[in-house]
Parts: sequence; C-alpha cells; structure tokens
Amino acid sequence: MSAIYESNASETMPAEVVTQVPVPGPGGSVRVPFRGTMVAVFNSGGSLYALEAECGHRKGPLDQGTVLDGAVACPWHGAKFDLDTGEVVGGNFFVRRSTHSLRTFRVQAIDGRIGLTERFIHSSQTSVPLGSTAVAAKVNSA
Repeated sequence: MSAIYESNASETMPAEVVTQVPVPGPGGSVRVPFRGTMVAVFNSGGSLYALEAECGHRKGPLDQGTVLDGAVACPWHGAKFDLDTGEVVGGNFFVRRSTHSLRTFRVQAIDGRIGLTERFIHSSQTSVPLGSTAVAAKVNSA
C-alpha cells in the first residue's frame, strides 16, 4: 500500500491527475506539466505543495531548489518563495525587488500519482481562478 499524503489545502477538492510520475517522498520534489504551466511539487514535512516551477526572478528551476522552513530557495540566485502562498519571502535586496510572486496550486496524492487543481483567489465579493482575467472597480463607501 502506498503512502497517503494530505494536501496543504484545508478543504476537500476534486483533483485532476496530471502525470504518471509518483508523488515525491519526504523532502523530495518533482516537476510536472499542468495546463500549459510547469509546476514544482514538493513534499515538505509530509505535506504536499505545488507552485510554478520557474523562479519569478530569472526562471531558475525551483524543483532543484532547497526547501527550508516552509519556503523554497531558487538554486540560481537565492530568491525564496513561501510554499503555501507563492509569495517572495527572502533573497537579497536586488533579487527581491526584481522577483514576482508565483501561482500556487492545490495538490494531493491519488493512488500514488500527483493530482492538481487551480487555486482560487478569494475576496469578499468574488472568487476568480488564477490565470483568469478580472477587472476590479474601486468602490467608495459613503
């Protein structure tokens, strides 16, 4: 029987199996294609995390980066990204200034294979899937 890993997402989600590549073991990572985007999947502390596989600075291979304290560091220039949110959380000043946050994905193990779905941006008024185009209007309160 294969190990079962929980997603970092708290709610139950339907997942799309995207590859025959097995779920990485503890401390491991793998790069998989998902809907036109390369995604890095990490197993950190028994939880699975998935974010865009290319660093927001110079497109370094994050699946080859070092994972420590809930973040992955790019092996090329050291930009660090939160595994759960994709936010830039470290690196030197110049790298942080020229780096953008990364999209994250919900991930789970399905029969030992990787299942991914889009993550949604939640606001008080609407939910928009990442990658979709949305126009926000400023609302003035009286």
